Amino acid sequence: MKSGRMTRMIKPKGLRVKRCILFALAILTSTVVFAQDKSVNPGINKSFENPDVEQFIGRFENEGRDAFDHRDEIVKAIGLKPGMTVADVGAGTGLFTRLFAKEVGPEGKILAVDIAEKFVKHVEQTAQKDGLQNVVGIVCKPDSVNLPPASIDLAFICDTYHHFEFPTKTMRSIHTALKPEGQVILIDFHRIEGVSREWTLGHVRAGQEVFTKEIVAAGFRQVEEKKDLLDESYFVRFERADSRADALPTEPVQIGTTPQFVFDNFVVDNHWAIKYKQESVQRVFHQPKKFVGNPVLPGHGGYTTVIRDEESGLFRMWYQTWVASPVKGKSGRYAIAYGESKDGISWTLPNLGLVDWKGTKENNIVWTGLEGKRGSQVYMLDLPEEERRGYRFVMLYGGIGGSHLIGSHDGIHWDRDSDTTITKMHSDTQNAIVYDSRRREYVMFCRAKHIYRTFRGDIIDTGASRRVARMSSAKLWDALGF
Repeated sequence: MKSGRMTRMIKPKGLRVKRCILFALAILTSTVVFAQDKSVNPGINKSFENPDVEQFIGRFENEGRDAFDHRDEIVKAIGLKPGMTVADVGAGTGLFTRLFAKEVGPEGKILAVDIAEKFVKHVEQTAQKDGLQNVVGIVCKPDSVNLPPASIDLAFICDTYHHFEFPTKTMRSIHTALKPEGQVILIDFHRIEGVSREWTLGHVRAGQEVFTKEIVAAGFRQVEEKKDLLDESYFVRFERADSRADALPTEPVQIGTTPQFVFDNFVVDNHWAIKYKQESVQRVFHQPKKFVGNPVLPGHGGYTTVIRDEESGLFRMWYQTWVASPVKGKSGRYAIAYGESKDGISWTLPNLGLVDWKGTKENNIVWTGLEGKRGSQVYMLDLPEEERRGYRFVMLYGGIGGSHLIGSHDGIHWDRDSDTTITKMHSDTQNAIVYDSRRREYVMFCRAKHIYRTFRGDIIDTGASRRVARMSSAKLWDALGF
């Protein structure tokens, strides 16, 4: 085939800004070449630029070709069902396209994908002659199958993967085209020194292990292999692996030849110098430097959320502040305060006159909770319009009895009537809610001390109280639970 949001936790001795370089810059020299900017097998598809279709029919649809000899077994092993949409990637002369079209029925669809326009036209014409109305031809690119996102149930790649000049990019395009539960069937030649035919050793660039690692690195996991189905080839089934743990590749991800910011070892090609010791790529961490103007807000502190308001062009900050209780042993009073800045460093604390705090309303307090005693652990949520309930801002905060959501039209005046308790939980830190698109649910990561706290003698916390819990709900404003 041939709106950025910054969330920062700052302790109560004053708000500080750190200019930290947390990324490592991988400088890739000319000796470290990434396969996805250059063809891994230049010229392998030259014969398909203007193919003699009849000649290739004789090669692809003839006795002696492993896939042709076992075509019925292959179709049965795949397990196609009526109504499925299947991409025959590298369809060639359409052998499997026609077989698949009968399996998925008139409600299904077979996409004959190939880099050679002559092949695609031939497949469409033969399908029409055979009365197969569910076949659609797709002329693809060298590095993409050219299919819409989430449009196919299965991608079939038979004797074609070794023709991929840009395997990672092509497999990523297949990953995008597959539906969430989509699968890939890979059939290709065993390439084993001393065992495989000379033609295979000279034509196929790598063996099953290498191809499998490349496919896993592109976001898939292997779920099945039928070892005795074919004579000279292997049959492997993959499925999409959408979680990071599932998709973690065993080999470096191909990231190109331009400088990259990276977090982890596997992204850096040859980090461990496994390939060539003289070409090891090293990662360097630079020492963080504190901003010389710290603290930016002397005397203030707490769990902080900063966003850049696109309408005003200002950086807007909401943070927790606190005043001790006059009664020894009693909890103090917590509030959420507000500041704004043009550059994110020099901050203005407006006199809002909304809340009586320390005996005066001349302050920048915006919320103290429903009972006026606790507004803490502030976290501003980034939400789609339909989840905002008409509010421009939605805030997660710790209040009396648990974690709350509340809405505001301007970020200053918060609507008491919208205040909703979503968890009955004791937590001593800032918590966060994100949307899990795969599970289609909102997830809250939190430190639930009422569950994990350990008491010993004079109530000393142990490490167990530092554990992070996960809560979820299909609806944002519903109660979340474990």
